[in-house]
Amino acid sequence: MTNVLGPLGIIRAVSESMEFEYDPADSEALKSFLSAQARGAEKVLMLAVLESAIEDFQKYASAKNRKGRLLYQAAEEWILEKDNEWFLSFNNICETLSMSPDQLRRALLRQQQSRRKAA
Repeated sequence: MTNVLGPLGIIRAVSESMEFEYDPADSEALKSFLSAQARGAEKVLMLAVLESAIEDFQKYASAKNRKGRLLYQAAEEWILEKDNEWFLSFNNICETLSMSPDQLRRALLRQQQSRRKAA
């Protein structure tokens, strides 16, 4: 049986002074971290966008219906895009939330690969 993590189960956020690791099943740890970073309305929005994309990327990776495939494809493209200067791009959101976009991207791809092998 595969261990299924929540949408943010594999995020490793790196702050300027230290690495912050948490179990996203414990969403209070993330909320506490963001509060310590003076979380504002923009960060709340960014976190919601990130959580939604990760959830779609994980949930619909093997979708059979059209809607699921489209949600997965949109999340995958957004996560893998590295050169986007858009305010709500994956890189900008991760950096604003003091997370490493490359580290999170690699972790998501590793998790996806593990799930495919287990299936």
